[in-house]
Amino acid sequence: MPNRYYVIQSGHQFGPFSIVELTKLKFQNENLIWVNGMSDWIPVSNMEDVYNKIETAKNDLAELNTRLQNTKQNNTNNHEAILSGAKDVTFSGYKMASPARRLAACLLHWFIALVLVIIFFPKASGGTSLFIMCVFSAISYYFWSGNIGHKILKLKVIKADTEADCKNPVIGFFREPIKLICCWLIIPNIWLFFDEKKQNLYDKIFNTIVIEKVKGNQPN
Repeated sequence: MPNRYYVIQSGHQFGPFSIVELTKLKFQNENLIWVNGMSDWIPVSNMEDVYNKIETAKNDLAELNTRLQNTKQNNTNNHEAILSGAKDVTFSGYKMASPARRLAACLLHWFIALVLVIIFFPKASGGTSLFIMCVFSAISYYFWSGNIGHKILKLKVIKADTEADCKNPVIGFFREPIKLICCWLIIPNIWLFFDEKKQNLYDKIFNTIVIEKVKGNQPN
């Protein structure tokens, strides 16, 4: 159990405090401090160990606060960049996925899904086969934030507004077949080359974007 500190200031006792809480106090040399194991109260100025711990805690808190501010600013910049249609947006080791890799991931996913259906459900009808492949898509999203093709090619689907991983199986169940329909019957994947946010119709429907792992970073 971490030490708990008590302080006497202006004749009044305060505490217990953790070492982090002590960093928020303004000490004077005549202030007294006591911690479990000490026989008596002693002036704060005589507790070099406490001063060192307080300074260390202050530095750690300052560094943590800087990291949080930087992360918050990066997320804000990314979100604004997405809304403005910037092409070179990065997301903690990821960047906006290229249309070619997205198309390859789509074809790879449906090929693997089709092979699995042929192997394990050879007598399934067309509608049943499609349903099974959609279930496979839903499971893929739940575990990998994208389909199996995304996983293999180091892509993933995230929400455009929050940048959170899209691990919603319901979205996976419907997004993949709708994507297939959009790509081949309505708006082909070439649309991604011209859209400012690299979103096809199905991305806009589900408010998603696809990102890819930047080379040199280890996969999640």
